[in-house]
Amino acid sequence: MEPHKDRANFGRIHRAVLLLALGLVCASALPDCWSSTIPSTYSKSVQGLFKEAQATDARPIIVKTIPSSPGFLQGHTNGEADRIEITVMAGVSRDYDDALLAHELFHVILNSRGFADGGAPVTGTTDFDLLNKVVNNLNSCFSDELIDREMVNRGLKPKRLLDKEVAWTLQRASAYERNEVESWPEMGKKGQAVRLFCLAKRIPEQSRRKVENRMKPALGSSIVDREKKLMTRFKGRSCQIDQTEECYQLTLQLRDAAGLKGVIHMRNPKTHALE
Repeated sequence: MEPHKDRANFGRIHRAVLLLALGLVCASALPDCWSSTIPSTYSKSVQGLFKEAQATDARPIIVKTIPSSPGFLQGHTNGEADRIEITVMAGVSRDYDDALLAHELFHVILNSRGFADGGAPVTGTTDFDLLNKVVNNLNSCFSDELIDREMVNRGLKPKRLLDKEVAWTLQRASAYERNEVESWPEMGKKGQAVRLFCLAKRIPEQSRRKVENRMKPALGSSIVDREKKLMTRFKGRSCQIDQTEECYQLTLQLRDAAGLKGVIHMRNPKTHALE
């Protein structure tokens, strides 16, 4: 047997054995065996994307759905040693459910291509939990915007996710006292500016203005000003599907422009070294 075919067959058998151990699929090593881990309620486009994502990794992808809730969580992906677990809300609408699972599947595909490898706050920092959240925002900031474009190209509707994220962001801001965030530590302000920037990059200018105006009383003018400076600094700059190294460099530039160099290290997807 040719070596590449041998490896491919091993990957298929390996996935099937793992899924059998998890009690999730039938007793077969055929390629279609593990496709049953995605609920049949999803569209053919998302079913195809699931298979595409599964083909990029030897670990089986397990999709878990949870009921829709008013909380901030929409979906997330955890890469374990023996599987990739995707958890998504479901039951909102067909377009929303499709868009949410597709977004997480695209992260699996991009990660397999070397688009993101995470990062970590500098050892010994007193703001570890806060900065760990900022690492996540930095890590997915430009990838999320790329995923939105790729989803539109496939007839999916990322706007459904963004509308809900905007609504939740405004709802959370309404709980703050006027100018409350201005009293936060400097790292908190920088992190909030990054988060606002990453959302602003993905929505139309009219929606961005609405978010800025609604959040300014709670966040304070300085944080909105930071976000606007980042928007100006990175205007017209984005990741492309075939430019993994360029996307990583763009992430480093965002970290530095946000004043987080020396506080947060990003992991180089090629060397896996923290930089």
